[in-house]
Amino acid sequence: MDIILQCGKSKLKNKARVDLMYTTGLWNIYRKYKPIKPHRVFVLSALYGLKEGSEVIKPYNLQLTEKRKVKPYEIHFSKLLNRINIQASNYSITKAYFVGSNLYYKTLKIAGVTTYHIRQNNNKHGYMYAALKSFLESNNA
Repeated sequence: MDIILQCGKSKLKNKARVDLMYTTGLWNIYRKYKPIKPHRVFVLSALYGLKEGSEVIKPYNLQLTEKRKVKPYEIHFSKLLNRINIQASNYSITKAYFVGSNLYYKTLKIAGVTTYHIRQNNNKHGYMYAALKSFLESNNA
């Protein structure tokens, strides 16, 4: 089973494994309830594209956007599409469970990565957290 989580703004200050780098809610929930069954976890990062949980990365300050005018701390999602497609192929991701915002989901979809978007009716963070927790708990049952 493959799980892809979107990146988060809050990160550790030094280089670290992907599965430890992000200190935001989604990643905290993943670490607390991660499946006992064999699985791989990935981040969809605004800087790195797809990275597996065991890979080491450096902290960064970049956000994904679909606005035409990008700010210095933003990157247009279209700039990641080719990289994500190649990375998904290299990692042999055929289908994955994804938790994150609609923009990150759209980016994966356009890049050709087959994902099941785990979410509840609302795209707000609290709902994403609840959806991820429920998904992870059901995979530990």
